[in-house]
Amino acid sequence: MIIHNYIRSHVIGPFFLTTLVMTSIVWLAQAFRILDLIVSRGVDPLDFVKIAVLLLPSLIMLLLPIATMLAVLYVLYRMYIDRELVIYKSIGFSSWKIARPLLQVSLLITIISYANSAVFLPASYKQFKDMQDYFRNNYVALLLQESSFNSPIPGLTVYVESKDSNEVRGILVQDGRSDKKQTTITAARGKIIKTPGAMLLELEDGTHQEKNLKDGRLSILKFSHYVFNLELIGKSDKARGIDPSELTLQQLWQSIQRQEPGVPIAKGKANFHQRISWPLYSFTLSLLVLAIIVASPEYKRRTSAMKYIFGGILSGLILTLTAMSTNLGMRFPVAFAVPYISHVVIIIWSCWRLQRY
Repeated sequence: MIIHNYIRSHVIGPFFLTTLVMTSIVWLAQAFRILDLIVSRGVDPLDFVKIAVLLLPSLIMLLLPIATMLAVLYVLYRMYIDRELVIYKSIGFSSWKIARPLLQVSLLITIISYANSAVFLPASYKQFKDMQDYFRNNYVALLLQESSFNSPIPGLTVYVESKDSNEVRGILVQDGRSDKKQTTITAARGKIIKTPGAMLLELEDGTHQEKNLKDGRLSILKFSHYVFNLELIGKSDKARGIDPSELTLQQLWQSIQRQEPGVPIAKGKANFHQRISWPLYSFTLSLLVLAIIVASPEYKRRTSAMKYIFGGILSGLILTLTAMSTNLGMRFPVAFAVPYISHVVIIIWSCWRLQRY
């Protein structure tokens, strides 16, 4: 129907605009947290872009229901201002007939959101965690800030007076990783060298002090050349833990059922239920807003703008309650039922209201 195509075309633009604006704001907020790695620590800008892009699927999953609901609200308010809703009602359009094109778009967005949650999110998040792990183990030089005490790994403190790329000057190293001895190293200058098996700090013109923690004996050695092993690469060879967001829904479900080691069960359950229930809000919140605004017993007289505000606030409260129940579910699993109950209640009430008015 021409009118349905007209309504559908009007919701697509606001949806994409809202999604773009919201995603950009949240994405930039996340990106600024790691932008310092480029500005002051020399990370390749291409690596920064890769990390930022890999964050998008997780942001999109969270923002699509909000963007869809806001787009539907905008279209309905515009139709109200232009008196289009009054015209549709006056020529015999039922509430269902007016709501149908908007629900069709919302359903399509919901399907896309589920595809993102099931396929794109785990694939991108796994790459993100791999890159994060790589940076943690291969960019130790970036973690050493000038005129500051740095602890790249527990038990190891490094101070550098100045740094130029991998060249450092005025070095102090305090190594307390061993239970038997404590080592203090000072050097005039040095260089950070990456090898296949270790991260080395090559020092020149300094002293090496070693204290035996059992008998308190102290030995001091002056050197012109000394190599200190930071051992970050060797430590990172241990398999890192698996984040539930890295797994597909099927893999996550199997991991939970088998209680596989390396996957936190409580967090895995929360992630699974979130990825199942959250995308559906793109449809159910649109249905709720339509039921509140379009299906109104007072519609013929006057549609109050307060209904639009009420619809938006109620949708926000539902999403907030869902997010809280997901976190609470890690301690009390019964809370995982909250989003499913809300979906059922919204669908039943909204369908009844759209059918009645």
